[in-house]
Amino acid sequence: MIGTPEYMSPEQVEGLETDQRSDLYSLGVILYEMVAGRIPFDGETPFSIALKHKSEKPQDPREINPQIPENISRMIMKCLEKDREKRYQTAEELLSELSKIEEGIPTEERVIPKRRPTISREITVTFNLKKILIPAFVVVALAVIAVLVFQSFRSRGVVPVPSDRPSLAVMYFKNNTGDDRLDHWKSALSDLLITDLSQSRHIKILSAERLFNILHQLDQLGKSTYSSDV
Repeated sequence: MIGTPEYMSPEQVEGLETDQRSDLYSLGVILYEMVAGRIPFDGETPFSIALKHKSEKPQDPREINPQIPENISRMIMKCLEKDREKRYQTAEELLSELSKIEEGIPTEERVIPKRRPTISREITVTFNLKKILIPAFVVVALAVIAVLVFQSFRSRGVVPVPSDRPSLAVMYFKNNTGDDRLDHWKSALSDLLITDLSQSRHIKILSAERLFNILHQLDQLGKSTYSSDV
């Protein structure tokens, strides 16, 4: 079982062959967390989380936060269908649906994602849906599409499997919004890419521990950007 349990598709949990619909499931998990304030499935162990992805239906995010637009909730739930035949079949299909949703959202419409209680009181965070949710979704969707294009070339035999695979390090994303409440997406987005790219036979993904050791040896841990020489 390869991947981050919190973002694994049911077929990935079962060890079945994955495709672009599996990536769209993982994308649905990211979007669910965005609007609901938590991931659809949680547990004490990675195995228990993975098992829930395989056997349990996620709670409708509108039941957690009634302010989520119905079409956003419906789109996310379709991404999280257990049966991949019931999900969006391509990233392009999902982007088309997103465009329709974006056109119908007023500029000032807001969603208040719920957070877990802290110090005996519940904290709510207000953000602009059009300015934060939609752009973030598009960024992740484009990343998934890039992976899917690479995989489609591989499946057609266009890209040969190299004997010495190049190594790739996926760094944390940088939060340029000025809103510290979005910092957790820096690691969440990189986790999604690592999960997808780890399935490739053409590249090796460096683990976080290996990357840390390399940067430590090069005295580069404190840097925010890295040159190609590193």
